[in-house]
Amino acid sequence: MITLGLDISTSSTGYAIYNDGLIYGCIKSNKKHDEFTNLINLKSFISNLIYQYNPDIINIEAPAKQFNKYTNANTLNKLTGWNYVIFIMCKELNPNTFHINVNTARAKLRKKANLTGRLKKEDVPNAIEIITGKEFKKIFNRNGNIMTSTYDMSDACALALFNME
Repeated sequence: MITLGLDISTSSTGYAIYNDGLIYGCIKSNKKHDEFTNLINLKSFISNLIYQYNPDIINIEAPAKQFNKYTNANTLNKLTGWNYVIFIMCKELNPNTFHINVNTARAKLRKKANLTGRLKKEDVPNAIEIITGKEFKKIFNRNGNIMTSTYDMSDACALALFNME
């Protein structure tokens, strides 16, 4: 079974394809483009993934329903809008498209990796390494710090592995 996992973001969207192995990455918005152009580019990229891999299931991170330290009302509204635009497009291309709560996906990943406690976003790459037996490729900035796009990719992987037996 081929599964596509998506962690939609206005700055860096993580994607992962699971089919007896993981292929993952992220598509970053271009800061020189307006929001509409970036969303159109994201739609095009994801539809190409769907045509290329023909996934049986598409799991998209469910939109956040409350604020956290990274969001305000404007950000939350924009993220929700982008999420539903991509969700509707994916649903039209593949009726087996689902919204999955990221904490539910992380909990299932934790169980598969035989870990205890709640998985925070920083813990997800390690859990993926345990399950796949392969190093999770992280993205670092110039200062050597892990970039947030790493966690977009790892959450997309958690969503892609969600239906794995």
